[in-house]
Amino acid sequence: MKCQGALPVTIQQRELGLSSKNVTNQYRSNLDEKFDALIKKRIIDINAMVDLLKTTKLYHILPDELILLIAEFANPERDYDLYLVFQRKKFWHRDTYYLFTGTKPRLDRALLKLKEEGRVKEDNDLMDVPFDNPLRWTLFIFDIKSQYDKCLENIARNGQWASASGIVKICDISHL
Repeated sequence: MKCQGALPVTIQQRELGLSSKNVTNQYRSNLDEKFDALIKKRIIDINAMVDLLKTTKLYHILPDELILLIAEFANPERDYDLYLVFQRKKFWHRDTYYLFTGTKPRLDRALLKLKEEGRVKEDNDLMDVPFDNPLRWTLFIFDIKSQYDKCLENIARNGQWASASGIVKICDISHL
């Protein structure tokens, strides 16, 4: 999936294995479109599974509700997660990365909790979180977990370029 409004990739981002299709300027509508596309894909996959089950003998034995439940179980919501890396560049001599894997409602809850709990206080007295100030943040979007994992591996391995002090802070906000 290609990001709309993709930004040019910096040398450091290229070192992390990122291309312009993974980097966006954080306009919330682009991210919402990606979440909506994943929801639609899951619905299409569930309907395809239901259609497939209708061609079997199970359809005549089981009630429709159970057929739908089987199709939903075969297409769990976690298989349609979006993988996000929010980067705040060189603030207080460190790069900060917030990692997120999940759905749109979970992201909204995580960002709200992040702000309420003041977890960003140690980095920034202004307490900005992603989307508060788009100029300070870069968003990396991944559809495929292996690409996301490679990016995280590269962040950990190549973190020394992040700032003069070489400090990189990584925080997973997926389960807030």
